[in-house]
Amino acid sequence: MLLGNKRKDSKMDNQQATEYELGWVAGIVDGEGWLGFTVFTDPRRANGTQVKCELRIVNTDPEIIAKSEDIFRKMGINPYMRTRLQKGINRPVHECATKNMTNLLKILPKIEPYLVGNKKQRARLMMEFIDLRKKNEGLENPNYGGMGQRKIHPYTKRELDIVEQCRALQATGASETTREKRDAVMQKLKQQNALKTR
Repeated sequence: MLLGNKRKDSKMDNQQATEYELGWVAGIVDGEGWLGFTVFTDPRRANGTQVKCELRIVNTDPEIIAKSEDIFRKMGINPYMRTRLQKGINRPVHECATKNMTNLLKILPKIEPYLVGNKKQRARLMMEFIDLRKKNEGLENPNYGGMGQRKIHPYTKRELDIVEQCRALQATGASETTREKRDAVMQKLKQQNALKTR
């Protein structure tokens, strides 16, 4: 159940985030955030199985989320904001997130020096992945007939390796069932990608 959703106001703050604020939000990402890749299948899209990058901060304290939003906006980012009820938690859960690669390239290089351990590794992998995707010129779409996309952008071997490495880090401590599901989704993505590059 959603209590609130994305803010309509896209106005950006002209101020710049300070080093203190960058360190603060990095600490929140380390402790309360999620950083990584989601692999999903959307039957409505021609691309089928796809990879999404995401940085998400979730907390029951609205002040933490408000401060995170303020810092994101100082970096020129209009984050996705929502408040929802979550089973097992007797208080609303607040979220500040972005799945936009351009936004992530504004955030990650600035907070990566302050991240530690697992999240630092994930940030570096994600930055490399986004850089490769932006340089990926794609292939002529063999099914193009005046409709749809003229070019397709299959994932390169390195891009898939990055996703696999990062998802392994994301699954640290996950159950065997969760790991099996993750591996099955990655296998499907690789098979689909192989067909596109033939």
